[in-house]
Amino acid sequence: MHILAAEVCTFYLPNRRLLVEAGYYSVEKIADADYRAMYERLAAVNSAKSYYRGRLTERDIWLFIRYAKDVPLHIPAQIVHRFRGKSSTHSD
Repeated sequence: MHILAAEVCTFYLPNRRLLVEAGYYSVEKIADADYRAMYERLAAVNSAKSYYRGRLTERDIWLFIRYAKDVPLHIPAQIVHRFRGKSSTHSD
């Protein structure tokens, strides 16, 4: 099961739309991104849409990419359901 960037970003960026509209919709895309290019894209989208009121820096994006590299690409469904706030369909 692939985890969407929008589900992972809540621990670091307060607005999911910023990532998705900039084209970073999966953890794999974030983990493979160049931090300067990602910063430029996020800054451009945020400038146009004002999703994030804080100030993003290149260092913030570098850390975010580093964190994304630590996220396992395949996470058991039970954990994802718990993370999303849904009950698991798995019965013991």
